[in-house]
Formats: sequence, structure tokens, C-alpha cells
Amino acid sequence: MDFLTKTANNGVTREKNRHHYDNLLILLIKVLTNTITLIKLRTILTITYVIIVLIHACINKRFVHNLNTISTILTIACVQSYCHFPIYFKKKVIQDSTFLHRRVQFYLSKEKWCW
Repeated sequence: MDFLTKTANNGVTREKNRHHYDNLLILLIKVLTNTITLIKLRTILTITYVIIVLIHACINKRFVHNLNTISTILTIACVQSYCHFPIYFKKKVIQDSTFLHRRVQFYLSKEKWCW
């Protein structure tokens, strides 16, 4: 009887450990999935920023001829979307895109000779 009790207890302990590891595995998969989703969203956000800036430049009949200006705009867009990535989308995206727009406008106003 003692041997059977020990065997049964070991089986229960093993089962609990397996559930614990299963839960950890599920948590790890969720974290990785969320991270990949955030990276995709950040990339989409960066591309959107760049497209908006370039469309804005074309609408104002200004086309970027200077590679330095293009790289600065891309850098601002990438830094803005990756470093200050909005966690709460609705308000933050508007705030971040407005901030980026102001930064780009400021840069372009300082560098009028590049156009």
C-alpha cells in the first residue's frame, strides 16, 4: 500500500509539473506572438509615417532631392515609431503622428535650401 501511495503521489506530482510547464510554454508563445505583432505594427506605423511625410512633401510641390534630408526624415520616423511606440493606440497614435509631423515640419523649415 505504501508503495502504491508513493507511486500515485509521484504521478500526481509529475502531472502538476507537466501542467506547470505547459502553462509556461503557453505564456512564452503568447509573449512571442505579441512581440511579433508589435514589431509588425511598428513596421506598419513607420511605413505609414514615411508615406505621409513624402505625400505631404509632394503636395507642397516640394520634392526631396537631397539624400541627407530623406535619411533624416526616415530616421525621425523610425525613432518616433520604435522608441515612442504607442501602447494605447487611439490617443497615442494621433499624438505621436502630430509630434512627428511637427518635427519634420521644423526640420524642413530649417533646411529650405535642400528643396
